[in-house]
Amino acid sequence: MPSLTQAEAVRRAALLAVESYAVELDLTRGAEVFGSVSRIRFRCTEPGESTFVELTGRPIAATLNGVPIDLVCADNRITLPPLAADNELVVTAEGTYTNSGEGLHRAVDPADGQAYLCGSSSPDNAQRIFACFDQPDLKATVTLTVTAPADWTVLGNGSGARSAPETGAGAAARWEFEPVGPMSVYLFTVCAGTFHSVYHEHDGITYGWHCRASLADHLDEQAGELFELTERAMDWYQRAFAMRYPFGDKYDQVFVPEFLYGAMENIGCVTVRDEWLYRSAVPDSERQLRAMVIAHEMAHMWFGDLVTLRWWDDLWLNESFAEFLGFRVVGEASRYVDAWGFFSVFRKIPGYRADQGPATHPVAPTDVPDVAHGLLNIDSISYPKGASALRQLAAVLGEDTFFAALRAYFSRYAYRNATLADLIGTMSEVSGADLTAWADRWLRTTGVDLLTARTELDAEGRYSSVEVARSAPAGGPVRPHRIRVGWYAATGEHDSIPVTLPDTDDAAVAVPELVGRPAADLLLLNDADLTFARVDLTPAELGRLAELLPTMPDAASRAVVWTNAWELVRAGRWPAERFVELAAAALPAEPSPGVPPSVLRLCEQAADTYLPAQRRDATLHRLAGLAGALLSGPHRLLAASVLARCAVTDDELALLTSWLRGERVPDGVPVDAELRWAILGRLVTLGLAGPAEIDAELAADHTAAGEVAATRCRAALPDPAAKQAAWQLLMADRSISNRQLAAVGEGFWRPEHAALTDGYVPRYFAELPGTAAWRSPGLLLVAVGFGYPSTAVSERTARLGADLLARDDLAPMVRRKVVEADHEIRVALAARAATP
Repeated sequence: MPSLTQAEAVRRAALLAVESYAVELDLTRGAEVFGSVSRIRFRCTEPGESTFVELTGRPIAATLNGVPIDLVCADNRITLPPLAADNELVVTAEGTYTNSGEGLHRAVDPADGQAYLCGSSSPDNAQRIFACFDQPDLKATVTLTVTAPADWTVLGNGSGARSAPETGAGAAARWEFEPVGPMSVYLFTVCAGTFHSVYHEHDGITYGWHCRASLADHLDEQAGELFELTERAMDWYQRAFAMRYPFGDKYDQVFVPEFLYGAMENIGCVTVRDEWLYRSAVPDSERQLRAMVIAHEMAHMWFGDLVTLRWWDDLWLNESFAEFLGFRVVGEASRYVDAWGFFSVFRKIPGYRADQGPATHPVAPTDVPDVAHGLLNIDSISYPKGASALRQLAAVLGEDTFFAALRAYFSRYAYRNATLADLIGTMSEVSGADLTAWADRWLRTTGVDLLTARTELDAEGRYSSVEVARSAPAGGPVRPHRIRVGWYAATGEHDSIPVTLPDTDDAAVAVPELVGRPAADLLLLNDADLTFARVDLTPAELGRLAELLPTMPDAASRAVVWTNAWELVRAGRWPAERFVELAAAALPAEPSPGVPPSVLRLCEQAADTYLPAQRRDATLHRLAGLAGALLSGPHRLLAASVLARCAVTDDELALLTSWLRGERVPDGVPVDAELRWAILGRLVTLGLAGPAEIDAELAADHTAAGEVAATRCRAALPDPAAKQAAWQLLMADRSISNRQLAAVGEGFWRPEHAALTDGYVPRYFAELPGTAAWRSPGLLLVAVGFGYPSTAVSERTARLGADLLARDDLAPMVRRKVVEADHEIRVALAARAATP
């Protein structure tokens, strides 16, 4: 379908003022389709002009001001006849349920056969549910009415009440919801099915958590933690913004199956992927991540829902603020006090990678020609880089001024749309400082600055001079930075000195506080990780890190070390084996729950892609040994999963096999469903288990998660027939859901199967344009993100990627994802060239 252009949106926003939507949905028409009626009241500033309304579905009838209109449709657009000053448009349609997570997604729970629906409208998928003017700056009040099976619960943006249901077979009930808004239609949702619900009231707001019936026991068990996090976060926001939650007295959060993203900030009814309702034991890092997601989506109630971007070039107004506040609130309102360390390794490493790649873009780009291009910017620049810029802005203005400016911004633009200029103008007015230049340097440019220490020593080994130099990306302006310089000694002594790098010039800045001190064993620029910049680590410092890291008291500072050591690996300046050796030496003493998971994932990535095959097994064995060392400590759950993915020797694999029998299991490591599937996946990959074992495990775990895991295992079978079947699912099957599609990609491309899948590498590049022609943007995101042959690191793969990118007919989503994946192949080639 054609993507709405910014020029079209500007024209339509000038022509129309939308007052209200009355949406009626009929969810009783079976497993394929649903009924939809959209009644839109709107004004036209130029009577006699015409426009169009979007609908991705089958229009049945339409009237404008009571007069039937011809259904002149082009793809997803219905052309309207000349408009009056005041108008009422009624469109009756039939929509189709999706399996992609876009529009009204339908999933069936294999545990009990129950169906669940989830409406996902962002960024332009409201039109898949009802006829609408699908752009963010045409806000309107939305009133929802739903007819659904009598035994279903229906949830929406507003509070809903069910009429007395019918009785008997096929009985239905009618749900009527209170009006909400004015709101952008991309924030619309409806969730329906036999949900299990728990509620709690706090400070005048009723909080609800909801999940599939088959997960009820898990929700009941975790409800206390979930409510505590939600209520503490809401209290924090209401205090910080001096404003009550702006959308009434209810706040629902729904765990939904097969959700395309992590979560979505629909007004009053946040939807969350139900993998985060844990059915197995998880390390604290997973719970910390879930806490951040809860706080992140709640921040959107102000940033995005109350004040909404005008167009998708200002996506950062939503996501950068939610990212910044999500981690901050978790660090201040929960037990996860090392949240910024988690942010540094979990979020900023992808941010540095994205901002140094060929698909980088400014945090606030000036050119987003259509919605399809806006969707591409839901990435690690709009999120962690933007959040890092906001941390800098808070440091520049001071906390009190920063939050006073946000309160003024909400007051001025509540229930309206805003732009970068509106935010920066408000902040400049409140602070008394013109922030235009700051915004231009931080938000309108690309690339990562490099900070370098220049030091001189006297005859006694003391600093006679210390300066911080800054290198901007090629062609970029000088960015201001507020940082700290950390002085660390192997004895455990440390200090941290604040330093300001102004935007007036690129001259090095002296640090006189360090003059006369003994030379540090580690002089860490960007100590505590206050800015978005790379820092150099010298060979001598790299050699001392195993000794130094356990003595460093701050998780964010340790994360800066890990982040920049990894940057050296990616640049081919430090062998991947050395990074793994550092992890083996330092992680057993790491107290923060958020740092080890990301570091270990990097180690696995190093083994899978940054090392040639002949060096891989030794690195996996080193990782398995590290996991064994961690099994007796606080990271034991994480260690068990790492061992399940990295075991390579006969002894390691025999240990895993014994765990499946309930033997030799370490204390505190439950061999539950998730760990069993991880072990089975490793055994299958190595040819030590097969279809019979997969079928038996699925019979014991006949759940949605079990089916996804079984699909991943089947794709990982080292068998030509199994690979061909997986390939059919990956490239040609139109019925496969988003979660199943991702599992196929994860299982298919295994480094152990390089010879078996070698012939599929050129096939991927040849067949991708064909599958892209009919897949939705959401499924394309999965097909390229998980299906790309990223473990086939070779010059041939790089050449095939370049050849594909030379075509001029690639969809924006395909081109962006291939550009990124192709760049990672080239990074891996450079990393492999490093001498061990």
